Amino acid sequence: MFQQTLKRPIRQSGIGIHTGAYAEVAIYPAPSSSGITFVREDLAGKPLIPALVHNVADATRGTTLGRNKATISTVEHVLSALWSMGIDNARIEVKGKEIPNLDGSALPWVRMIGAAGLQQQRRNRIVLRVEQAIGVRGGDSSISIYPYKGFRLISLLSYPDRVVGTLPVVFESRNGSYAGKIAPARTFGFLSEVRFLHRKGLAKGGTLESALVIGNNRYLNKPRFPDEPARHKVLDILGDLALLGFRLEGCVVAVKSGHRLHHRLVERLSKI
Repeated sequence: MFQQTLKRPIRQSGIGIHTGAYAEVAIYPAPSSSGITFVREDLAGKPLIPALVHNVADATRGTTLGRNKATISTVEHVLSALWSMGIDNARIEVKGKEIPNLDGSALPWVRMIGAAGLQQQRRNRIVLRVEQAIGVRGGDSSISIYPYKGFRLISLLSYPDRVVGTLPVVFESRNGSYAGKIAPARTFGFLSEVRFLHRKGLAKGGTLESALVIGNNRYLNKPRFPDEPARHKVLDILGDLALLGFRLEGCVVAVKSGHRLHHRLVERLSKI
């Protein structure tokens, strides 16, 4: 159980789903026990923002990290890919204020990580093994973690409409399971929300090529999986759990959860 980093740097660019702004990203290998850190290369002083829960600045429709006056938004997809593909340490240099959305999933990041390769490091991983149940709740939403040998995530997504309805997903951390079953699932949104989101300054970069769009009685573009929205929820949860800064051993159960609730659980875990 040694720590890992990338063998070679990877680079990507594109449009952010909320800001609609162009950004460039370069992910570099990093030393043992340095964790995952974002660097705003386009700002004076090139401020560093460690990918840790105490640096969460906003959780509106995504996870935004911030430190002092520097922020970087929609970090959950790239963090999900790095954490789930076994990367413990990486330096993510960003020219822009939002991580590119690409096709709306984590699959492009997974493919680039696979092409770059993983480098084993000399220090052991730190793993938090949960020995008693810990959970947080908000209304009819909750997320909890229970003792379990290995890592498992059970998520229940539920919307009161005929298209999505109620969708359960069980994810077990095994070789290849994330890349094949979770990473391809795209971010999703409802057509009925588009005007509201635009008024809030969100979803400016969303298109049918970068998101699964849900209409009144059908998907407006073809889903990659019958339960694609529920799989994407798992992708997001994993990205938010990465803000713990080390590995988890336990069974996570999420019911209609969102970013704020995920962050609250990670805050609880970080204080153990």
